[in-house]
Amino acid sequence: MAENTLLPLNQVAEQMGSTELNVLMHIKRKKLKAEEHDGKWFVDQESLNNFLSSPDRSETVVTCKTHCCNSGCGSCS
Repeated sequence: MAENTLLPLNQVAEQMGSTELNVLMHIKRKKLKAEEHDGKWFVDQESLNNFLSSPDRSETVVTCKTHCCNSGCGSCS
Protein backbone atom coordinates (compact mmCIF):
# COMPACT_ATOMS: atom_id res chain seq x y z
CA MET A 1 0.00 0.00 0.00
CA ALA A 2 3.04 2.28 0.35
CA GLU A 3 2.94 3.38 -3.30
CA ASN A 4 -0.72 4.38 -3.19
CA THR A 5 -2.05 7.73 -2.03
CA LEU A 6 -3.37 7.80 1.52
CA LEU A 7 -6.30 10.07 2.38
CA PRO A 8 -7.23 11.42 5.83
CA LEU A 9 -10.54 10.32 7.32
CA ASN A 10 -12.24 13.69 6.86
CA GLN A 11 -11.67 13.58 3.08
CA VAL A 12 -12.87 9.99 2.86
CA ALA A 13 -15.99 10.77 4.91
CA GLU A 14 -16.77 13.71 2.63
CA GLN A 15 -16.40 11.59 -0.52
CA MET A 16 -18.62 8.90 0.99
CA GLY A 17 -21.19 11.39 2.27
CA SER A 18 -20.69 9.95 5.72
CA THR A 19 -18.90 10.56 9.03
CA GLU A 20 -15.33 9.86 10.11
CA LEU A 21 -16.58 7.35 12.68
CA ASN A 22 -18.51 5.54 9.98
CA VAL A 23 -15.34 5.40 7.86
CA LEU A 24 -13.54 3.81 10.83
CA MET A 25 -16.32 1.21 11.00
CA HIS A 26 -15.73 0.43 7.31
CA ILE A 27 -12.02 0.01 8.05
CA LYS A 28 -12.74 -2.29 10.99
CA ARG A 29 -15.02 -4.44 8.83
CA LYS A 30 -12.35 -4.53 6.10
CA LYS A 31 -14.48 -2.72 3.54
CA LEU A 32 -11.66 -0.15 3.20
CA LYS A 33 -7.89 -0.60 3.40
CA ALA A 34 -6.19 1.85 5.72
CA GLU A 35 -3.04 2.55 7.68
CA GLU A 36 -2.55 4.17 11.06
CA HIS A 37 0.24 6.73 11.41
CA ASP A 38 0.88 8.53 14.70
CA GLY A 39 -2.60 7.68 15.96
CA LYS A 40 -4.39 8.92 12.85
CA TRP A 41 -6.00 6.74 10.19
CA PHE A 42 -5.50 7.16 6.45
CA VAL A 43 -7.45 5.30 3.77
CA ASP A 44 -5.87 3.93 0.64
CA GLN A 45 -7.17 5.94 -2.35
CA GLU A 46 -7.44 2.87 -4.59
CA SER A 47 -9.43 1.03 -1.91
CA LEU A 48 -11.82 3.98 -1.63
CA ASN A 49 -12.20 4.20 -5.41
CA ASN A 50 -12.96 0.47 -5.58
CA PHE A 51 -15.51 0.78 -2.77
CA LEU A 52 -17.24 3.79 -4.32
CA SER A 53 -17.57 2.03 -7.68
CA SER A 54 -18.76 -1.29 -6.22
CA PRO A 55 -22.29 -2.56 -5.53
CA ASP A 56 -21.40 -2.24 -1.80
CA ARG A 57 -21.60 1.53 -2.34
CA SER A 58 -25.20 1.33 -1.15
CA GLU A 59 -23.76 0.40 2.25
CA THR A 60 -21.98 3.71 2.90
CA VAL A 61 -23.57 3.79 6.34
CA VAL A 62 -22.61 0.81 8.46
CA THR A 63 -24.83 0.43 11.49
CA CYS A 64 -23.06 -0.17 14.75
CA LYS A 65 -23.73 -3.53 16.31
CA THR A 66 -24.89 -2.00 19.59
CA HIS A 67 -27.35 0.41 17.94
CA CYS A 68 -26.30 2.87 20.63
CA CYS A 69 -27.72 5.99 18.94
CA ASN A 70 -26.04 8.04 21.65
CA SER A 71 -22.43 7.98 20.51
CA GLY A 72 -22.88 10.41 17.65
CA CYS A 73 -21.57 7.94 15.10
CA GLY A 74 -24.41 8.82 12.77
CA SER A 75 -25.05 5.21 11.86
CA CYS A 76 -28.26 4.75 13.83
CA SER A 77 -30.18 7.62 12.32
